[in-house]
Amino acid sequence: MKSLKWENVSSLTETTTTFYEMTDEQTSAAPSEIPKAAEVMIIIIYSTVLVGGAVGIVLMSSCLMKRRSNTMTSVAIINLVVIHTVFVLTLPFRIAYFTTRQWNFKFVFCKIVSSIIHIHMYLTFLFYMAILGTRYVCFFMNRNEIIFTNKYWAVISSATVWIVTIVGILPPYFLKYGQTANNTYNETQCFNFQKEFENVGVTTLNYIVITLVIILVAALLACQAIMAAKVLKKIRGSWQGQQDVGAVLKNLPFLLILLICYFPYHIFRIYYIKNSPSSNNSTELVMHNEAFLAATGFSCFDLLVILLIKLR
Repeated sequence: MKSLKWENVSSLTETTTTFYEMTDEQTSAAPSEIPKAAEVMIIIIYSTVLVGGAVGIVLMSSCLMKRRSNTMTSVAIINLVVIHTVFVLTLPFRIAYFTTRQWNFKFVFCKIVSSIIHIHMYLTFLFYMAILGTRYVCFFMNRNEIIFTNKYWAVISSATVWIVTIVGILPPYFLKYGQTANNTYNETQCFNFQKEFENVGVTTLNYIVITLVIILVAALLACQAIMAAKVLKKIRGSWQGQQDVGAVLKNLPFLLILLICYFPYHIFRIYYIKNSPSSNNSTELVMHNEAFLAATGFSCFDLLVILLIKLR
């Protein structure tokens, strides 16, 4: 009887031990599934943006060639086409990397591709500011559109933006970015520059940019709310009121892109900066950050939305 009892106890102990071992294996395996799921999501996002962005670029380029205009909005849209084109050209390399998890090109080219997605995001944001700011000024000042009286001013304004970006931003980026960790980056891996946040200057710059983006998005939403309130007072069945409703609705696609694509990325960026360098789950954080960053690419669909609004 005693031996039977000891056998039962021993069997129960083994069963319990096996259960906890299985539980530990499942728990330890769970984190590895997160990057895989994130990778699939990133590949899907970039593939969708590649197709939608390319279609939008081709259609908008065709439309702009048929109709030349010197308005502020048209100039901003032309610049959007250019920056979207540059960004879309880098997407096949991003898709290839996240598919194979290996960077098969020069590490310098990795830094170029990595920088372009950020340049695309902030230049697109700048051009959105120009489009929305122009529309708000025209609405509150009862003007139809701001027009460049001389086409050379349009060229100069656009060239200034690109020169500042190429000459003022890119050189410091390539000279300093990737140097904080004493060149310890694995050159077969790309887009893993989170060690740069060990540099106080890099962290501070990121916080400043995040704060500016949040403030500017809030300012745009405030202008839109004031504009909508004024239209609601004027609407009352008048033709002018109906026309103003159309002006309000034209701004919504740009604001939605900022709220859905840009705003979440910058909010998550705060958490990412605080936890990325020292986190035990840095792999998961990096992949989640990449997913949020990839979502900013949906701004490439703005050209299709603009064309659909014009067709209505």
